[in-house]
Amino acid sequence: MYFIFFNAIDLVMNRTELISIVSKKMNSSKDVCKKHLEAMEEVMVETLKSGEKVALLGFFTLEPYTRKESEGRNPRTGEKMIVPQKEMVRFKAGTTLLDKLNDK
Repeated sequence: MYFIFFNAIDLVMNRTELISIVSKKMNSSKDVCKKHLEAMEEVMVETLKSGEKVALLGFFTLEPYTRKESEGRNPRTGEKMIVPQKEMVRFKAGTTLLDKLNDK
């Protein structure tokens, strides 16, 4: 039996790599692309915090929701505990994105 070990971090495009790739495609500076990305993130977070969806039609939809308080267990001790209510975000891929991923 063989085991293949790999670093999961290598499978993720990080923020710096995204900015670098977008700046090359746009023939723009990395600083300009970084500012655009930061502005987009800021608007998306503000929108989600206000309880509204963020939808880039065909690409994705982000929808805020509240995960209710629940009862859980401490994995170390087995002791019952309350998991507090938390704000979460649902991601749904758009049909255009899915079609492009599946070469349609």
